[in-house]
Amino acid sequence: MSGPKTREAHHAGEVVDLNSATIDELMAAGGLNLAQANAVIEARPLASWRDVAQLPGFDPETISRLKAGRLEIRTL
Repeated sequence: MSGPKTREAHHAGEVVDLNSATIDELMAAGGLNLAQANAVIEARPLASWRDVAQLPGFDPETISRLKAGRLEIRTL
């Protein structure tokens, strides 16, 4: 057996949760820039895409692109 259990990182091709992903995972999976990824992390927990739409740098086109990609919002 390996060492102690830790939260597994998101893997390529899988859905990435906005409420638990690291900054690097957000940027890689969703194509977010550093400012957007930081805004998501600072605003957690996010309950819906409406919450994301209130953050700086998230216009309707960006939200549509993110929803169509690998990002999702899992409620905690």
